[in-house]
Amino acid sequence: MKKFACGLLVGFLLAFSVSLYASTVPQIKTAQFAPDIKLIVNGEAIDTPVVSVVTVENPGYMTNYVPARAVAEELGATVTWDGKTRTISIDKVKETTEETARETASSTQSISVPQSNADIPFPIYKVDETGLNVYNIHNGYLYGVFVLDVINAVKKKGMVMNYAADGKSMQIVKQGEGIIVSGIIPRAFDGRGYIPYDFFEEKIKPVLLK
Repeated sequence: MKKFACGLLVGFLLAFSVSLYASTVPQIKTAQFAPDIKLIVNGEAIDTPVVSVVTVENPGYMTNYVPARAVAEELGATVTWDGKTRTISIDKVKETTEETARETASSTQSISVPQSNADIPFPIYKVDETGLNVYNIHNGYLYGVFVLDVINAVKKKGMVMNYAADGKSMQIVKQGEGIIVSGIIPRAFDGRGYIPYDFFEEKIKPVLLK
């Protein structure tokens, strides 16, 4: 069913792009909402409008259109709109696990500082208003929150934290609203992925406190 839904979405997008950019733009003969047509994605009925279109060039054929966001987000992708370039971007969400979080952190901005027994395990500096532990990552000048703690906190708020299209930074996404926080760069120390507390406090904390 998922493959069928993906193929259906691609078909919609291709039809949409052809209608916009083909040298001869088809003329619409009739276009009307079709409340009797149901959209099913992965076995679940999606409450979204369906529009049936018949063109002048092909009056005997009807094409049904649905919003790209309705299908993409149900399949776990994020949809963004760039008004300047008039571009719709659909990015598949990568599953975030403890292992992938560590790998991402290690491949981006690792911290190379001497290790000592005082650094391991990381002592708790304080408990933030969000309920997350803020750790003293290194000798009183690096503070951060663990990536997985943030992922779980975001999930409890009905959002997801996943990888952006660049495969390195992370973002917080809310269904129906799109990207809430972007540019999250995990760091790593002693094999644990963390987010610098100053970034967390400025960008992520306000979202969790809403």
